[in-house]
Amino acid sequence: RHMLQEEDNNIDLGEYGLGIVRSHRDYELYTGIDFKRKLLHPKTLQGIEPPINDDSDWFLLKEIEYEYELNVPYTENFKFIYIGVEDSEGKVLYRHDITDYVSSIKVKFKSYTKPTRWIYWPVDVNGQWTNKITNNI
Repeated sequence: RHMLQEEDNNIDLGEYGLGIVRSHRDYELYTGIDFKRKLLHPKTLQGIEPPINDDSDWFLLKEIEYEYELNVPYTENFKFIYIGVEDSEGKVLYRHDITDYVSSIKVKFKSYTKPTRWIYWPVDVNGQWTNKITNNI
């Protein structure tokens, strides 16, 4: 914990320290990890490989929980129906594939970005994507 600067307990790590080429802060920026606050950058949480290098106040971002009930258009003869929720950049925030028709589906997820649309996209019994519908939220 001393080496990761979570606490200062006056231990001299000597040759086992982090070195002098880059600072501990440089490492935090690179990885998207705030060791002292025990927080992960949203990109780090998504599994995006470093470098993150975000020197903004990202640690102030809050993950918000969203819940929607989506009306599913009737479809026959499908293998599955893709239901997805995206933000304004097209990033998928939620995905669920349904294999049996339901008239509505409740979705619940957390996100750092605001959802703007949901996608209904069936795959027919031959495996072909058909009739994609995009709906604003």
